[in-house]
Amino acid sequence: MSAASDIALEGVLTLEKRLRGVGLDWGTGIGHLALACAQSDKVDKVYGFDINQENIECAKVNAVCNGLSHKTQFIAADSYSPLDPKYNNLFSTLKLDFIVSNPPASDLETSDGFDFRRRAETC
Repeated sequence: MSAASDIALEGVLTLEKRLRGVGLDWGTGIGHLALACAQSDKVDKVYGFDINQENIECAKVNAVCNGLSHKTQFIAADSYSPLDPKYNNLFSTLKLDFIVSNPPASDLETSDGFDFRRRAETC
């Protein structure tokens, strides 16, 4: 994990008492933030979105290995738009109680590094 991922994970663990209900890990990667949230007894379900299908498959394996597959669902998505049409209406009836994220840094050669974070703020 990167230093930024360590900081994000530490933040989730520090604020664990505030987590409850249903959450989203936007840009889940291999699922470490989603799994940390799902460990809380007060959390019912955590959805993990990531554009990389390999990350989604790894996150699913990590959920099984940590006994949390019943509390997590990992979905390939571009930002908040699932790539598989069967999930297109996922949030039409679903109420999210929290969102966690540790988005990747943008290409520093073509931007200031915060493009992904800006995109998350506008969705």
